[in-house]
Amino acid sequence: WRRLVFLQANNSFIGVLGLLQYVKPQQPKSKKVEKPMQNGTAVLLFNSKDDVRPKIEKAGKVPGAMIYDEPVEVTYPGYDGKSVIKVVRSVVIDPDGFAVELNQLLSKLS
Repeated sequence: WRRLVFLQANNSFIGVLGLLQYVKPQQPKSKKVEKPMQNGTAVLLFNSKDDVRPKIEKAGKVPGAMIYDEPVEVTYPGYDGKSVIKVVRSVVIDPDGFAVELNQLLSKLS
């Protein structure tokens, strides 16, 4: 048995996100990620229009979690190759060692 959810974005560039949970047979818990934010590791990324600082601080207080990157403003190249996308980027490592990146969008995505 498994549960499966597909989330389709309203932008074809983004595509579809699939979430899968195996229910039966019960699977053993995965091993803790030894080195987060390395090639081949999973990173779950969320963009928000709201201030991420209080959210990342709260997430860092979860037992076993840690703030990996404090919120900092960064600039990425825009989709057109000329503009820039400004975000406040932060990363928390969950108790299993997975990286969760939380970004506050400061620029419009176009």
